[in-house]
Amino acid sequence: MRPFPFSKALDRRVGALVVGTMALCLMPIVLGHSSLFFRDVANFHWPAKLEQIRAWQSGVLPFVDLWRGGGQAGVGNLNTLALYPSNLLLAVLPTLRLQLWGFNAHFWLHLLLAPLAFRWMARELGIGREGAWMGAVLYATSGFAVSLLSFYNLIAALLLIPALVAASLRTMSGTPIGRARVQPLLVLGVCWTLLLLAGDPLSAAIGLLVAISAVACTRSAGERKREGSTLVLTALVLGTLMAWPQLNELRLAMEESVRTTLGYSTAGVMRGSVPPLMVLDSFLPFVLGAPNQLFWAARLHGGAQPLFFTFFPGAIGLCLLLVGVTRLRWRVAGRTSLHLGLLWFAAGLFFCLGVHNPVVAVLSEWGAASWMRFPVKFGWLAVLGLGMVGAWVVDALSTARPQGLSRVLRWSSGLLALGYSAIIVAVASGHFLPLYELVIGGARAERAAAEAVPRLLGAALLGLAACATLWVASCWQRMPKGAWLLLVVGHAASQMVLLRPVYPTIPSGELLAPSAILSELAPETLVVHGSVGGGFGTHLQSQETRAIDISSVQMSARAAGYPFAGVGSRLRYQFNSSPEGLDSYRPGLLAQILRRVDDGAKVKLLEAAGATHLVTERPVSTAGLVLEHRTEAAYRYRLAKGRPLLAVTRWVIAATPQETIQAMLDERFDVTSTVVVPSGVPPIDTSVGRAPPIITLQEADRHRLRLQVASEAVAMVAVDRAYLPRYRATVDGEPVVTVAANLTRLAAVVPPGNHELVFEFDRSHWWRSVLISFGSVLLLGVLARRTSRLASN
Repeated sequence: MRPFPFSKALDRRVGALVVGTMALCLMPIVLGHSSLFFRDVANFHWPAKLEQIRAWQSGVLPFVDLWRGGGQAGVGNLNTLALYPSNLLLAVLPTLRLQLWGFNAHFWLHLLLAPLAFRWMARELGIGREGAWMGAVLYATSGFAVSLLSFYNLIAALLLIPALVAASLRTMSGTPIGRARVQPLLVLGVCWTLLLLAGDPLSAAIGLLVAISAVACTRSAGERKREGSTLVLTALVLGTLMAWPQLNELRLAMEESVRTTLGYSTAGVMRGSVPPLMVLDSFLPFVLGAPNQLFWAARLHGGAQPLFFTFFPGAIGLCLLLVGVTRLRWRVAGRTSLHLGLLWFAAGLFFCLGVHNPVVAVLSEWGAASWMRFPVKFGWLAVLGLGMVGAWVVDALSTARPQGLSRVLRWSSGLLALGYSAIIVAVASGHFLPLYELVIGGARAERAAAEAVPRLLGAALLGLAACATLWVASCWQRMPKGAWLLLVVGHAASQMVLLRPVYPTIPSGELLAPSAILSELAPETLVVHGSVGGGFGTHLQSQETRAIDISSVQMSARAAGYPFAGVGSRLRYQFNSSPEGLDSYRPGLLAQILRRVDDGAKVKLLEAAGATHLVTERPVSTAGLVLEHRTEAAYRYRLAKGRPLLAVTRWVIAATPQETIQAMLDERFDVTSTVVVPSGVPPIDTSVGRAPPIITLQEADRHRLRLQVASEAVAMVAVDRAYLPRYRATVDGEPVVTVAANLTRLAAVVPPGNHELVFEFDRSHWWRSVLISFGSVLLLGVLARRTSRLASN
């Protein structure tokens, strides 16, 4: 099968067709009519970005995120991408609707540019233009890639990992990039910096491993390879230093984070392991059921929602992978890219299995695999390898290197066609029901299987058509131009359509609409939602018996006042932590206790944490709560003793967090007169009869609180900010020690009299990090210029 001559003009047209086809499938999102919302998109990343936008537009860096967990680290939480360049777009957009459009643009821009980055990588590995485009489409429209539209902190790596590999290979060769003759050393450093800022350290580590393996397989001469390797290493070091402000903030935030202090169990580390039964999904997307937020394959994944809903590469990808595996031992020119692709694919599958892989399971039991939480993320390697193998096979077919390759393609496509025919017969005759009973269980299995029949039949028919197209193509001596374009663009279009369930959308206005249950609450109010860490039941449990539709579940959550519904009204929430355990462990520890005690004890603990309002999806009848508002979806209560600012002259000293919680649960504990503080606070006069301290708020922003405190005795002043070690306190300008009052609240001791108390977040580390980053940028620029001159000479 020898295709038509592939000119540069045609190369550009193919790129425009591929990107245009993908953009057409995403057009409602691109135009801003609809918004992504699934999983972490609405529940975490959109509210976090909205808080950052407010900080940027007020002229300050978001060192503290007031929306999350009572006030958590902002820049220090890498998952929020506080320093990624897409923030520049968000910071200049004036209205909330445009800001939501800019938030969605972060997703579709990276997805649409991903095939261009992969094409560049494939070309650097010696693949021809036609093969490079086939690999690019296989990579960017795979189930893994499209599933990233639910993860703001992962999608950027889809573009940056192949770009990092390509820039590394170009740096090894020393050839400038494009007509502008941009130095690859500079591009490599920037790509690595962006990957470190992109929100997920494991993805960055995987990208680094892929780049190292590609560089190690280059066939440069000895001296040239040593020089190139030195340049690559230099660019990576300088890129790391360029990202140092973010990395240093992350280091400081990790000191008392959930991840560092409490850690994860083996089950927590291995959550996201891919069960072997998911191999069925590689042949037919969502064969185990359509994605939803309740029960999709939960039994198969140990009762937890899977991180990614499908890996489906398409029938064309499977067929080309099968051909590549059969050609592994061929000794032909350019086989390095085939070997690399198969190596990446095998390594990705090996680690993706996680706890289902005996080797990885043993490592996790020994604690050696704690760094690889969510093993499914190693799908990066699998989809990169799949794309590279497909690119090599098409390139080999186009240049007719190995005689008989077309014959292997005919056999492979024929076998897959038979498999899809068998699937069509099984689905049409109802033989898939036992599989649904195994994966889902109960009466819902029959309903889910019935709903899946049209979708599975359609996907199987498309797979059969793709196999037939490949079989016909393998019989041509010279493939017509139109047939090749249909093969590539048709695969991209069919994948985006088939995988539509993994990136559901809702009208942008519905996501931005205020929730009635949160009306009349003043901005900056600290709210606890009973279904988010508060131990008052979960929203999904209340939906268990209903027909499941992803958007309806999300909208009912908005009506119930979930945190993403309140951030637009500038409300603050307690216990809504970030997904990767980078928040302070204290609110998380208190949330665990809340799930184990009765409603009366829950209310006492919420009052001690500084919350003033509670939103629940069920009625709560206990002392200390006053019903303020009720809707069909939720109840809103005011905590009678809730105090955002608290000044007392009595405190109980507790040595450990467990003792602190026990003291707060004691029936004699009254939050209005007593707090519990850690050991090390000096003893006080506990005599009674004095007037209570008077506290007045003078100034408040996201990084600084200034209060006036008048007290007849030594007083403990606690504010409604989460305790973070980087807060500094001064009384009349003199430094004092900050303490964690009632486990979670920021507090300090004030002497008798009338004093000014100031809490301020310490940002002194930031400027030193910025100087390091700025110096690295200058050094990389000078080195790139010097390299350019040496290459010219």
